[in-house]
Amino acid sequence: MTKIYSVAGQLPQETPLIRRRPFCAPHHTTSQAGLTGGGGSRIRPGMISLAHRGVLFLDELPEFGQKLEILRQPLEDRVVTLSRAVGSITYPASFMLIAAQNPCPCGWHGDAERQCTCSPALVTRYQKKVSGPLLDRIDIHVEVPRVQYEKLSGARLVQTASHVHARSSTSYSAFRSGACTRRRSTA
Repeated sequence: MTKIYSVAGQLPQETPLIRRRPFCAPHHTTSQAGLTGGGGSRIRPGMISLAHRGVLFLDELPEFGQKLEILRQPLEDRVVTLSRAVGSITYPASFMLIAAQNPCPCGWHGDAERQCTCSPALVTRYQKKVSGPLLDRIDIHVEVPRVQYEKLSGARLVQTASHVHARSSTSYSAFRSGACTRRRSTA
């Protein structure tokens, strides 16, 4: 990770070694070159490579539009290859993609309390902005309904640090053993 940030010119001088996994959250207006990388005489890594061994979080997923299609190969191959007139370079791109989107442009489609103002055609068009092949590369899809403020702000069950540590250790052990990972075959 440190090498990638160094090549990108984003290695902080006070931290010559990156010790934390990256969390990259580009805005949906980020250009395709900003996501994949690029440049003139010096091809620099983009957000996909800067998220290597970390998280690439895309909020408002459909708003990224056609730029999303560039994620398909890096999600499968875990690398991104950039070809320019000056040459080609391959950067690592093994990241966890986390994305969020509203059910429709107004955000209320399917809500029990508020009425959606979008036409059915608009809802369909909005949801089709994310292609099927890209959705196929996302392993977990979760619909999250609105939660009332009172439920969030009320009394909560407090867990001890040792309980949380035990749960996370169990999860990490399962991940390391391969029980939680499934690599897709490209065959």
